[in-house]
Amino acid sequence: MFPVNRKKNISGIKGWIFLRITSFVLLVYFSYVLIFFLKKEIDHILLKEFFSKKLTKVLTIFSIISIVFHSYIGIKNILTDYFKSKKIRVLIYFIMCIILFFYLFYIISILCLS
Repeated sequence: MFPVNRKKNISGIKGWIFLRITSFVLLVYFSYVLIFFLKKEIDHILLKEFFSKKLTKVLTIFSIISIVFHSYIGIKNILTDYFKSKKIRVLIYFIMCIILFFYLFYIISILCLS
């Protein structure tokens, strides 16, 4: 009866699925870190050893990537909903993408060099 824009619906479903996946990755990472903090009395040496483990580094990289994707989807939705001027929306979107990717590469470089 009414024309349905299927591309827009599929995009919304993909965004929703990506939000759930990134939320799950963050839940796993924060659970892993929380278990570490709850089971021992923490000092600097123990903390350094914990973050030097390969598993911790891999989980941290996945969580940072998840945070960036989660933020990207959220910013995209907010800009689409609340900014009607396309010029302002594109400018803010561009600035936020630069900030997110700088954040991503900065954190990954810190983890790979340590």
